[in-house]
Amino acid sequence: MNETIRTTGRGADYNGLPFSSIIDEINRRYYGGMEPGELDSTTRTYELAMLLRHITNYSEVMLNNVIPIYKGMTEEMKLKQIKAALNATKTQMPQRLRDVLYALRKTFADNEEIQQAIDDIETEDEFFHYNSLGKRALPMGVNDSVEAVGRTKTMAVIYTVAAIIGALATKVRLAIHGKFNHLNIDVFICGSAASGKGSLDEVVDSWTESLREQDRIYLKQEREWRDRAKRERNAKKLPDQPHLPIRLISLNNTVANVSERLANVDGIHAFSYTPEGDIVAQKWGSALTDFSVMKRMSYDGVGYSREAKSLDSVNVHIDKLLWNSVLVGTSSCLYKVVRNVVDGQLSRLAIAAMPDNTFTPLEEKEPHLTLQQADNIRNVARLLMLMQGDVELTKLERRCREWLETVRKETLQNDDRVKARCRLRDHVTAMRMTAGLMLASVAAKMIRRYGVDEAERMLKEQPFLTAQLMEKEQTKEMLDAFSVIADSITETKLRFFRSRIEKAYASCEEYECINGQRYRKGKNDTIYERLPAQFTIDQAMQQCLAIKGTGVSRNSTRMMIKNWNSQGLIYKKEHYYVKITQER
Repeated sequence: MNETIRTTGRGADYNGLPFSSIIDEINRRYYGGMEPGELDSTTRTYELAMLLRHITNYSEVMLNNVIPIYKGMTEEMKLKQIKAALNATKTQMPQRLRDVLYALRKTFADNEEIQQAIDDIETEDEFFHYNSLGKRALPMGVNDSVEAVGRTKTMAVIYTVAAIIGALATKVRLAIHGKFNHLNIDVFICGSAASGKGSLDEVVDSWTESLREQDRIYLKQEREWRDRAKRERNAKKLPDQPHLPIRLISLNNTVANVSERLANVDGIHAFSYTPEGDIVAQKWGSALTDFSVMKRMSYDGVGYSREAKSLDSVNVHIDKLLWNSVLVGTSSCLYKVVRNVVDGQLSRLAIAAMPDNTFTPLEEKEPHLTLQQADNIRNVARLLMLMQGDVELTKLERRCREWLETVRKETLQNDDRVKARCRLRDHVTAMRMTAGLMLASVAAKMIRRYGVDEAERMLKEQPFLTAQLMEKEQTKEMLDAFSVIADSITETKLRFFRSRIEKAYASCEEYECINGQRYRKGKNDTIYERLPAQFTIDQAMQQCLAIKGTGVSRNSTRMMIKNWNSQGLIYKKEHYYVKITQER
């Protein structure tokens, strides 16, 4: 980017786009067009540096050149703020700067030089993660996947592949803060319509080909059983239903069927992928709470049980629920799937955003998966399925702790409680993803050195080989990759959910705790207090009419009761509701 930034007689510019125009637009949009006074000149300088560092190649000299010295500031004070901005975590271009560039695109609609300069800035930003990771952190199979989908979609590919690797290497456990657990990863790939999300499909198919081949055999057996059961449905003795370990589980399914599938693969990972995340919101519907609970338990790798009295109903008892998933959809779909932002589902979820291609010209040759790339992926996947053992990576653990402390200090200084909470699980996901990259690197190096067949033999005969080779994979590139991934997980999550999390935290402050019970101040709780210990929806509606007036519908009353239930104030019993503050 250095050669695109220049200083001319008219001042510094980026390929013809004057930095003075960018600063003027920032001032107009966010500060009412006013220059800072003595009281806020330090803050304004820091905020400008935080924005402009993305288009000045993180250069202290360049930032010093383009940022004015405001009233009450000295050259030394300005440099101090610039250095503080440069030391902050590197991220993709913030939304504020994107909005400024969009406004300048319209202002200089007839200036082709400036239009091209804005295109260059946006293109450079799209490659941020690919350039930050470096090729050494993208081993064979992973790099092939990135090239097949497109480098601008690097994080979406890495998140997806990492979730698959965690499922394939189901016999590998990673130590995080002294506790071993499997590489349990849940991912949501979020992008606008026609943003290229579908390009992930063929990559996923290549990584999971071995699983699909095995599942085809089981699905054929299941179909044969169903056909026989239909033919002999009137027979005295029906054929026993086979319990087949089908690992690729469709999400276009019911809670009972998914539970049964997961029980059949107890002890190893199942994997789910859907290119249309709306399937989850539509098919599961009111059972989305069950989906949230199951995903939270699978992330932690704990036991899961589902019981019912009926003999025909599904009853499952799973010692360890291992189930990785990748959902793909739009932001509206994401909000439908993740409805409760503080129940733990969001904190366990890694969200990747597809790049904005609204103004991107159509490429002459779109990236696609070649036969060689698919073959490389399949070979790596074959070895991953044979890897086993408990892996303890001391250097990665140390880097993780350093990252946590850095974010803790940063959020403490900014009083950013939302980000401070996010870091507490994002680092776990990032460590698991980084371990997945390391496993792929081990497989790639073994293939190059020994060939696929010999590498398979070695992994089968030497159960401790994986842990030994993983120790050597703690290179600077891989440790840096952890930091990039961890930053990306947190920043993207905040991009989509910060305002919702803040609102959720704010609503929690409306609750008071009296004698160990929870009470909320408001109209609905006045209704709540007027209701008996056991009440029906009709009784609740009568109280709503008494308090709120005639504009009350049965549907709004149901929603009020649903909210009470989700907040832990009531529970349903047969055909009526029971107030928890009165019973239990």
